[in-house]
Amino acid sequence: MRSYFLFASMLLAAVASGCVDDPGACTEIGCDDQIVITFSQSPGSAYWFEVDGDGVLLPCNVPDAEIPPKAAFSYECGDLGISLAAPSKPRYSISLSIYEVDSLAPIVESKNVSLSVSPDAEPLAPNGIDCPPVCYERFGTLL
Repeated sequence: MRSYFLFASMLLAAVASGCVDDPGACTEIGCDDQIVITFSQSPGSAYWFEVDGDGVLLPCNVPDAEIPPKAAFSYECGDLGISLAAPSKPRYSISLSIYEVDSLAPIVESKNVSLSVSPDAEPLAPNGIDCPPVCYERFGTLL
């Protein structure tokens, strides 16, 4: 009987200290949908661009340019396309404008890009597929 109480008290201490994991528990790591836009014609490696006409011009490889604090997206860019970390609300289209570096003359004026999820795309699920959030990569081409 004494060993039973000893075992029970050790088990209770282990549960109280978090040593026994709940198999149904989810971690709370976040993720963002990714948007990958490919250019059918390269604007060059340096340009400014604007997303959804929000008035914030973002630099791509523009020397000495800083990313404005009002930028709604974190991003990577180059002459082949742009990759954006989208806010958590899923997006199915995006408007994109591209401007020359010096004159800010439009190279591409506000084009709507339809976005789709590749049928073979694996969802981004940092907490496991059964735990939220589940995020996706959406792809589009700027003509």
